[in-house]
Formats: sequence, structure tokens, C-alpha cells
Amino acid sequence: ADVKKKGEHLRTGLEALMEQHSEKISEIRGEGLIAGAVMKDTAAGDLVATFREKGILVCVAGPDVVRFLPPLTVEKAHIDELLAAFGDILEKL
Repeated sequence: ADVKKKGEHLRTGLEALMEQHSEKISEIRGEGLIAGAVMKDTAAGDLVATFREKGILVCVAGPDVVRFLPPLTVEKAHIDELLAAFGDILEKL
């Protein structure tokens, strides 16, 4: 149940970022704590280093999908840090 709540929190936050940056994100995919943001005009691989500079590890799932795979033990505060960092990255694109 706790993991389900964390997954919902992650998805809600990513969907809010998509609404704020609809010109940069076209879709949020995934289920639970496995989530992906489909980027419109930015290669997902180009964002990996930017996330790493902020202390966040992400991977890609194809040329345009940034994949988020936090551990099941992730804390809500860490999800919030991820969302804030992604929002900052999107602002600078």
C-alpha cells in the first residue's frame, strides 16, 4: 500500500509538470514507481547528465523517454526532490 501511494505521488507530480511544460513533455507513462516522461523536442539521453549533476540517477527508455525508477524504499521527500529538479531542468530547456 505504501509503494502504491508513492507511485501515485510520483505520477501526480510528473503529470503536474507535464501540464506546466506541455510544450516539452507529451505524455507520462508507466505504473507504480516505474514512470517515464515522453519528451517532445529533447533527446532523453541529453538529460541524463543534467539529472546526474543534481544527484539524481535516471535512465532512458528509447530516444525520447526519460525513465524514473526509484527504489521501493524511496521516501516521499526524495520524490519531491526529483520533481523539483525535473521542474528546474524543464525551465532551463
